Amino acid sequence: MEIITFSAIKGGVGKTTLAFNYGEWLAKNGKHVLFIDLDHQSNLTQTYNIYDNQDTVGNIFLDRGKVKIHEISAYISLIAGDMHLDDIERTIENKTNKNRFCCKVLNLLSNKVE
Repeated sequence: MEIITFSAIKGGVGKTTLAFNYGEWLAKNGKHVLFIDLDHQSNLTQTYNIYDNQDTVGNIFLDRGKVKIHEISAYISLIAGDMHLDDIERTIENKTNKNRFCCKVLNLLSNKVE
């Protein structure tokens, strides 16, 4: 499993557009893609017309309930963004071993994707 991230502190620089286009290109070339929308505006989620407020990526970080993996196509899946990610980020900052937290989450997901 390869992990590719698109990140920048500044908004409006094309992170969502780059992620969307690269993921679509990978899928067209036979690669399985799992998008995890970590933007509090959930723009990537909305690009795929998903407006689900339950079972979002926020559940992973808050350890509450399950997370739904939306099957967009045969090669693209998505974990929907959460509009409360800014608040969730503040909660995570106070956790011990916060640096290992994302690794733990990705390991849990790794058996679901290539």
